[in-house]
Amino acid sequence: MRVLGRHLVLPTVLLTLAAGCTPAGLSTSNDDTATPAPGSSRPGEPQPIEVVEITPRPTATSPSASSSPSTSESPHPAAGGPAPPEAIAATVLDGDVALIVTPSGNITCALSAHTAGCTITSYAEDMPYGADTFGPRWWVALDEHPVAVVSTPEAPFTEITEVVPQEITYGQVVQYGDHVCASESNGLTCWNTSTGHGAFMNRRATQVF
Repeated sequence: MRVLGRHLVLPTVLLTLAAGCTPAGLSTSNDDTATPAPGSSRPGEPQPIEVVEITPRPTATSPSASSSPSTSESPHPAAGGPAPPEAIAATVLDGDVALIVTPSGNITCALSAHTAGCTITSYAEDMPYGADTFGPRWWVALDEHPVAVVSTPEAPFTEITEVVPQEITYGQVVQYGDHVCASESNGLTCWNTSTGHGAFMNRRATQVF
């Protein structure tokens, strides 16, 4: 493992640690009894998260990429919180890295105990987020704060390993360390249970929270 610029290479995958969380708001009535502020959830209910889409540019295969996402394109309901009860342990490879892939094969993620990131193959081909001197922006750096879609100076571990990734079927949720990934037919949601930050990714665009 070595440091390349501001990124951690594991062994050649760009990874960094995100930080920060959003506390739930509370209002206090005259009798000093704390009640949920408008828009906040009650104790025991999932806390709301702020989702922001990283706006892609139109491409030949997705001419309306910059349009607003549909209501069906949203993060997993548990996103930003603890791992849901149905989460199972991800298969860990030598080197303490879990490698997962969506059924379509378009999104592959490398998860370690403290870092995580995903390559989106279609972003390398269609380049909805453009490119820079290092190539297309196709790597979702899940532990950047805020989460970002960036290029990679070196080939990510997801692309150079000969290990077959663990396929995460639609409806399945896996966890490794602080990281959880939930696979659905409309996209993949991955987040850090300690910071609450993560991303919802699919072929059209990436939303961060």
